Amino acid sequence: MIDRSLQGRSMTLGKMLLFCCITAGLMAGFASAQENETNNNTCTGAELGVYASMAFCLPPEVVVEPETMGEANYSSGSEVAASMLLDGSRVELHLLYPCQAPEAELEPTDLKPYLEAYDPAFAQATYNESVTSPILVGQIGNLKFVANQRNNQTLFLVTADMNLSDIIWGAFLENLMISVNEDVAPASNCPGAAIPEATIEASEVEEEIAAAMEEIEENETAIASPSKPSTVETTEATIATGKDKMAADMAAAQAKMDELKKMARK
Repeated sequence: MIDRSLQGRSMTLGKMLLFCCITAGLMAGFASAQENETNNNTCTGAELGVYASMAFCLPPEVVVEPETMGEANYSSGSEVAASMLLDGSRVELHLLYPCQAPEAELEPTDLKPYLEAYDPAFAQATYNESVTSPILVGQIGNLKFVANQRNNQTLFLVTADMNLSDIIWGAFLENLMISVNEDVAPASNCPGAAIPEATIEASEVEEEIAAAMEEIEENETAIASPSKPSTVETTEATIATGKDKMAADMAAAQAKMDELKKMARK
């Protein structure tokens, strides 16, 4: 349940967390929290790839341990997910991009089918219907969660282990800010979804590197089987010439691969 493999596109969240260093724009979102004496809290910010920015504040005694961040597909959409430990209890954040996006503002109860499409286990969730704010609050198995709609294309889901104290859970949610970049979305398996340009470029680089390596292997084969070695002298000359050519080809291929790798990193 909500244990998905962020296949091939994950990285350590620790590389992305900027502890105690939050941009001015995100800090502005904490104005009301600061008025409520959150100045004694430790604030943390992070970029969720190119998809969103987040920040939160917690009491300094709470130990924050970043885990991973990545992308994955589910049966009817895609997600960007990140996880961390708060005092040893796991908290996960999920940005959901359903194939059939809402395209309109939803009531909290209308979010339920989207959660069930993401993970059918949510059909067994119990909800706190007394909460009147525009968020969905509930419990499923050994997890507590909240969900809301970030925009017409994206839903936001936060889950936490039940053993996370209500005080830390409440402080985390109260001071959590997230800003979603509406101009981008992760690769998905949705019908008609376009392949991201970065993926296409990576495939082209791999093909060109493979072609360069194939050329080197062909030259090695040619040198191993020299044609018409009529004398010892001509044979030695052929081998020497072949070695020189192979060295030149290998240097050129290496230079080509270095160039392609630099292009792939841009």
